[in-house]
Amino acid sequence: MVSLSFGELTPETSVEFNKKELSVNTFANTEVGVVPIGNTGVAVGSGSSSTDWYPFVGNTPISKGDFFRIAGYEEEANRYNAAMEKNRKLTIAEWGAFLEVWPERLEDVVLLR
Repeated sequence: MVSLSFGELTPETSVEFNKKELSVNTFANTEVGVVPIGNTGVAVGSGSSSTDWYPFVGNTPISKGDFFRIAGYEEEANRYNAAMEKNRKLTIAEWGAFLEVWPERLEDVVLLR
């Protein structure tokens, strides 16, 4: 592995560095809800926030498992990939259960009003 400071990068090595740079973009989401209680002037509120991250090599998006592996965190990559596989299998099973109980005829669906 070669170590260079940014001042030592030539235009050619800068292009190569930018193609192989491992980086992360983050995304934050905040949701807030307020519900008034009648005409009392009182309201109840709640909120949630979440943050996610998206890894890249250069400008190319990669999976989080690949990010961990490239960064040298094999154990984390294996754990992440195992969790994603388990989630995929659960989703397939959930859809299978949903389709199994779905009525064959639209007339059998009861609409609640």
